[in-house]
Amino acid sequence: AGTSMTAAKAEYIQGVVVVSLSMSDGDAEALALAGATVAINSGTPIAYTGAPIPVAPLSQVVVSFKDVEGYATPGDQTFIMPTGTKTVSASYDTTIFTVFITSNQQGDATIAAQKVSVSYMGLATPKQVANNGTVKVPTGLTPTATAPDVTGYSKEVTVLAASRIITAAYQTTIVSVNMVGETSGTEGAAPQGAQATVSYQGGADQVLTDNTQTAKVPTGTAFTVTYANVENYNAQMEEAYAYYEEKGVHSVKTGYV
Repeated sequence: AGTSMTAAKAEYIQGVVVVSLSMSDGDAEALALAGATVAINSGTPIAYTGAPIPVAPLSQVVVSFKDVEGYATPGDQTFIMPTGTKTVSASYDTTIFTVFITSNQQGDATIAAQKVSVSYMGLATPKQVANNGTVKVPTGLTPTATAPDVTGYSKEVTVLAASRIITAAYQTTIVSVNMVGETSGTEGAAPQGAQATVSYQGGADQVLTDNTQTAKVPTGTAFTVTYANVENYNAQMEEAYAYYEEKGVHSVKTGYV
């Protein structure tokens, strides 16, 4: 009797995972910073480099995504591997805010040089944004914003999430101080060394000299103007007394406050 043998053939079924990433604003540079890892059956995550990753069917797969500043990171995707190709798609979403820095004084170079500090949850270092600049914020988050104090200005910073606008509005009141000297009843230039100080609560004193000068005070803030250098007044007293005597005034009361 003869013996027959049959060759056995083993067939392995394999699947592959492909990852497709996109940025909601189409930023190619940001897309280059994005990335994903694939973990199979709780094993060590494998970095996705663009080539399909082989995975045995019925394996548990977890795809995780790298953080990119200014974008909402897609959530993990977990699934049981089917046969064939499994494509995992994910989008990084961002909301772009525009910053406006304004002043109630036209052509105000002081305010034009300022920047607004914008931050949001998870951002390590706040973004410094100039007027008409933009900043990317992960979709779903509302940013916070601050603006620097500027001597002589009040400010109001507003974040309008629905409009995607951040505003920093500065306002100042211009105080004009006119210092003049008087000789025999005729006004002239301020005496040498004449000085006025404009003050308001919470702000640095602004010292003015010579004739007409201006100081800036935050809009809506009370202020005082004081005058100094009493020596200049003393230097004019002889001439002043002579003027009074000429006009028939023979007694005056003087003093300092």
